[in-house]
Amino acid sequence: MFQLWSAVQVKADRVEEFLAGMREHAARCVEQEPGCLGFQVVELDAHERRYAYLETYTDRAAFADDHGNSPHFGFYRELAARVLVGDGRLETGDVIIDGAK
Repeated sequence: MFQLWSAVQVKADRVEEFLAGMREHAARCVEQEPGCLGFQVVELDAHERRYAYLETYTDRAAFADDHGNSPHFGFYRELAARVLVGDGRLETGDVIIDGAK
């Protein structure tokens, strides 16, 4: 299993658009990417409008091959350009300890 997380900050007037768009993007990832096991969006700080994504794939290759090359990833790029502060990513990384069975 491979997991990746990313933290982002949303523009003050775009939170609802962000949440609606991420619901759609997360559903597309799980439904259309064979190696995607889950895609969660977590609120880190409501006041600062900081959120994190936790993406779970069968392995690193499934993420690299299926996710970035998927047709719906263009939807995410367009959404991110409209709703995220700066270039979008505050920080990102791989999960290195996973207690899941």
